Amino acid sequence: MENNTIAKICNKCGTENPDNARFCIECGSALTRKRSSQKQQKDKKISAKKQDHPQPLNSYIYIAGAFIIALVIVLLILNDNRTILREKIAGSAKGGAGQSASAQQAAPPAEAMAQVNALKEKVNANPNDVQSVVQLANLYFDVGKFDQAIGYYKRALNIEPNNTSVLIDLGVSYFNINQGDSALTFMHQALKVAPDHKQGLYNIGIVYYNLNQMDKAIYYWDQLIKKYPQSREAQNAQSFVEQVKQQMNL
Repeated sequence: MENNTIAKICNKCGTENPDNARFCIECGSALTRKRSSQKQQKDKKISAKKQDHPQPLNSYIYIAGAFIIALVIVLLILNDNRTILREKIAGSAKGGAGQSASAQQAAPPAEAMAQVNALKEKVNANPNDVQSVVQLANLYFDVGKFDQAIGYYKRALNIEPNNTSVLIDLGVSYFNINQGDSALTFMHQALKVAPDHKQGLYNIGIVYYNLNQMDKAIYYWDQLIKKYPQSREAQNAQSFVEQVKQQMNL
């Protein structure tokens, strides 16, 4: 007896996936069903046989209804896939960029706040200690206090205006509070200082993606892939680019 279960083979890595899989379990790429030539030939024979026997009107109504239902299901799946990809991409920036703004409302751990208070005293004693200022900004970032993180990142930039890491982290902080234009401003400034900055290229692609500017997202991710093909960031970006291109062609 013929097995009706048709495994999905990943076009990227060749991994065999379950029939109901939407993304490859090995590399995360979007999957499409590949039907065997034997199955295709059988379907063609069945289709030809049906053409020889016109179906009554009720059958066409049922077929039309089934087609509409199938179309709705496909649209729902595509929307779900886009949502999954968006969440995956948004969660890839520093510290889980893209997390909900409500994260800022969560009470930070007592240990982290103790470190914050200690660093505050250190910064107040030596306002030009850029390392302590950046550490303080990073702590605020890590506990989801992005507004406070932004203030201290800017303070660090007053001391070192061309600190690319601070510029990028400041951009990610703005991204986390849904201020994409401000995020791009500081990320572009960082890439102007260091055009080959690996994390900068990766994160600016994420911001453009979330602003629905797919062409620009792909542009920066492609630069990252060319410059750092073996890096984890480039491998993630490659997966994102492939999935975005597939969605744009639908």
